[in-house]
Amino acid sequence: MRRHFQLADWRRLLARLRPRRLQTMLAIVFALLLMASMLVFTYRAITEEVEQNIQTLKQQASVLASNLAATSAEPLLKRDYTAIELLLMRSIQFPGIAEIAVVDAKGKVLSDVVMENDVGVARFGSKPIPVPATLDVRMELSAERMEVWHPVILGEPQGWVRVSHSLAGVAEIKRRIWTTNIIFGSLILALAVFTLLLLLRAPMRALERYADFAGRLNEKRGEQVAASETSEELQRLGQALNHASLRLFEQDAAIRKGVEDLERLAAFPEKSPDIVLSLTVDGQVQYLNPYGQRILDEVGLAEADITVLLPPNLSATLLQCQVTGEATRDVESNCAGRSFLWTFAPVLNRDVVHCYGIEITERKVAEEQARDALLGKGAAEAASQAKSIFLANMSHEIRTPLTAIIGFSEALLDVNQTMAERIEGIRTINRAGKHLLGIINDILDLSKIEAGKLEVERMPVTLFGLIDEVAVLARLQAEAKGIYFAVEPVFPLPQTIESDPVRLKQVLLNLASNAIKFTEQGGVTLAVRHDPAAGQLALTVSDTGIGLSPDQLAKLFQPFTQADASTTRRFGGTGLGLSLSRQLAEKLGGTISVTSEAGAGSRFTVTVAAGTIGPLVQGPEEVRRLEELPEQEAATRALHGDILVAEDNPDNQRLIALNTRRLGAGLTVVDNGQLAVVSALARPYDLILMDMQMPVMDGLTAVRTLRARGYRGPIVALTANATPADMKNCEEAGCDGFLTKPIDRSQFRETLSRYLQLAPEAADEMDAEAILAGLAEKDPGLTQLRQRYLPLLLTCDGELRQVLANGDYATITQLTALVKELGMDYLGAPVAELAGQLEFAATAGNEPAVRELIGKLGVLAERLRLAAADQPVAPGGGADEGPIVSALLQEGPEMADLVSYILGRFPGYLQGLQEALAADDLAALKKRAHDLKSVGGGYGYPQVTELALQLEASAEAGEREQAARLVGQFARLFQRIEAGAKAANATT
Repeated sequence: MRRHFQLADWRRLLARLRPRRLQTMLAIVFALLLMASMLVFTYRAITEEVEQNIQTLKQQASVLASNLAATSAEPLLKRDYTAIELLLMRSIQFPGIAEIAVVDAKGKVLSDVVMENDVGVARFGSKPIPVPATLDVRMELSAERMEVWHPVILGEPQGWVRVSHSLAGVAEIKRRIWTTNIIFGSLILALAVFTLLLLLRAPMRALERYADFAGRLNEKRGEQVAASETSEELQRLGQALNHASLRLFEQDAAIRKGVEDLERLAAFPEKSPDIVLSLTVDGQVQYLNPYGQRILDEVGLAEADITVLLPPNLSATLLQCQVTGEATRDVESNCAGRSFLWTFAPVLNRDVVHCYGIEITERKVAEEQARDALLGKGAAEAASQAKSIFLANMSHEIRTPLTAIIGFSEALLDVNQTMAERIEGIRTINRAGKHLLGIINDILDLSKIEAGKLEVERMPVTLFGLIDEVAVLARLQAEAKGIYFAVEPVFPLPQTIESDPVRLKQVLLNLASNAIKFTEQGGVTLAVRHDPAAGQLALTVSDTGIGLSPDQLAKLFQPFTQADASTTRRFGGTGLGLSLSRQLAEKLGGTISVTSEAGAGSRFTVTVAAGTIGPLVQGPEEVRRLEELPEQEAATRALHGDILVAEDNPDNQRLIALNTRRLGAGLTVVDNGQLAVVSALARPYDLILMDMQMPVMDGLTAVRTLRARGYRGPIVALTANATPADMKNCEEAGCDGFLTKPIDRSQFRETLSRYLQLAPEAADEMDAEAILAGLAEKDPGLTQLRQRYLPLLLTCDGELRQVLANGDYATITQLTALVKELGMDYLGAPVAELAGQLEFAATAGNEPAVRELIGKLGVLAERLRLAAADQPVAPGGGADEGPIVSALLQEGPEMADLVSYILGRFPGYLQGLQEALAADDLAALKKRAHDLKSVGGGYGYPQVTELALQLEASAEAGEREQAARLVGQFARLFQRIEAGAKAANATT
């Protein structure tokens, strides 16, 4: 308790001593920063000067020792100690030499001369001294002396020469530099602070004037303060205060006007040309406007009989409004040959419902006349009317997803949204966008078919893979409605067929989506059967939904129509899907037939030409064996080939080079189209990635030039422009593919895999030992970090199993994010990849996938634990000593540019940490530490990541002293990294 009070007293004392005026605070901060910079400059100057002098002394001492060893070899062999002593007496006159000794091979002193009072003096009777174990030249450096040992060899080792050089001159240099810089620094500091205070006088006075005006703004609204012109910021501040004063004045006037408008609005019912009525829940009239009274008079009713004028189910409507608190619109009533359309709106916290009635008698008559007129129209007019209805329905179908996209995208701009809300909003935008894209694609495909411009491809299609893709998407849609979706293959079935996979999947998804949409209970089944005699594949989609009547079946495949209007209102849709599906099936060499009964479900059968088929699969066991083949072989194996990249942006060049070399392919980079043409014609490349916008010669011109000169290799456009017009321009120029920026790694690999070959496979699977061995090989220091964080992975695995039982997906998502970060930085890519899949499944609430992935993560964690127990910890992995070299440099020399890039960025990171610490801005300090956390491990410096983790935690906990110590450790760590870079450069 006593210490607690002492700390509190110190805090209060510091708070009282802290200056209250901004001018004084700025002067103090400026002075401290200037002093710090001068101290750093002085320290740097001393360090460089001392290093330069020591290097010179080392060279002089080494040369002197080498010469003495050469000249004393023969006298030493002859045991001519007098000659050796004369030689040493002459040599000790060199400046700075403190002692020279010659000893035999066993350390016995044969001659020893020391410098005393600027005179060389021979010293006798010296004790034997230990000599170096090897015959190499050795140099020893202490605070006061520098000693150089040089062997004396004449045929065989004869002895040693030891030259001792005094470092007193170096200490004198340090003292002189410190004295000079302190004197001149003090003068500069005083002059700078005086100048700063002088410059701040006018701005500070303006700020005081602004503060006084702002404090009395409520009473000075509409008045203006003179804006200071001493700086742009102060001028803008004065203008802002003046603007605020005017706004307050205008808002006050607007409020007064609003009150007047409300008073006028209160008179609206009295003058309304429609019926305005207030009823209690039990039907008692509270208010009836003059127009309503006039209608009652015209139909011969008293006010007590007004319910005759209202809808017949009035009581239920009033009760529903009161219970739900929502308005009920578009309720019709008829009385004395007149029709009315009513809106009922409840009054909150009162048993009163406002009723608003519009007479629609004339509109009803016009609608009946129009309906009668339409009955006599021909088939062409009926089709036109169907399209008009379709357009009206389409406007709703398009507006609905657009409203969701706009609304949720605006909500994403709210900085107060949680991550879960943002993810849900993004998913809603994604779903709405895909729905809207589906509608547009249906319209465009139908238009292409009608215009005869839709073409289908013929290529080998893996039948079971296509069916599985359809089943995955349909099953998700079915499970969301609480029904099942099943696939029933009728064997034997061909492993592959020849068709258009995109169009066939489009047809099946259209039929499956329709079946699921119109099925409330039960489920949907997709049956697959092969008819070898007809050379066709039959796919039947059966459901237990609402079914279809014979009349509905007759117009089922007509475009722009659905079964009836109630279907559109209840289930939505555009009425294009079935018409488009039948025409696509016909394009694929088949058709669609349907059998259905109202209330008993429907059965749609698609037949398509199978073309050239692959081997027949006889049963589900054979299908499972096919599915157990390594599906991701191509995704994990390296690629083989040479790539030419034409890209003018250095950052994009670096990113493409990194992704390409990680895939194992060779790479040549040029920065304009002209160089790309020269390089491509000079030697063959397996693939060219061509940016479209470059200096000297743009990408399109380069592609046209290559094609004109007979170049036939594949060229893929690489650009940020992704419009259909740009894609068409690239295709017309001669490009074989299109890759958009920013680069998506999976799409990038998929594109390269089309044109490059797979490298020979090195291993079937990377087990836990291989993961850990790879990490240790990249940087032995990671072994120690891994053993520190592997228990955390095991703890997270145990907690994941506990919270899974409670269905707490939010906690699962948080724990998985931590596991993913551990995997990326310390425990290997498989851990990070598995954790990423688990995070996605938990966010989506997919319990089966979450349960399966947690089991896989537990197995991997246990394998890592067992493998780590057999691996020794690399010594010195975390010691605060010695240079540090990036682990990326061990992956290959191509990583040197990346390492050089981050080395140039580290001083900026350190400066940001120091500035945030000096400003006592813990939030900024935490942000910068978080940035370093991801940068360090990614560029091969896990020590940076570990230290950044500690600093981030200290900043978040408000531990200022600990944060200051960690920032100091960062400075030393970056010095070690810089030393490691110098050492690496020296070796190369």
